Amino acid sequence: MNEVKFDSQTFQFTGQAGLNTVKSFVSDILSDVRSIKGITVVGFHPDSDNPEKAKKNKNFEGEFRITVDNYPFEGVNKAQIIKGISSIIKKIPAVNYFRPSMQTVMEHETL
Repeated sequence: MNEVKFDSQTFQFTGQAGLNTVKSFVSDILSDVRSIKGITVVGFHPDSDNPEKAKKNKNFEGEFRITVDNYPFEGVNKAQIIKGISSIIKKIPAVNYFRPSMQTVMEHETL
């Protein structure tokens, strides 16, 4: 029996986001993002140091920092993975917007 082994490799990308914390708590939004196929770690780093701004804010802004394991995406380049994950994040009801860093996308683009 021949087994094909695929090397699991992780990579990270970041992106600016606006979250509606009136609709959902930040922790619930992070849980939704973490449940996306391939994502192993997700963090949200707010633009403001004031924790009160996270409460009942229709546009709580900050940066997602996401770690992805490419294992479930065999044969797909990282730029495509980032674009696919980004489109799913944008569909989460409490996410007003998500813009992955262009630098991050370009780092992983294959020519």
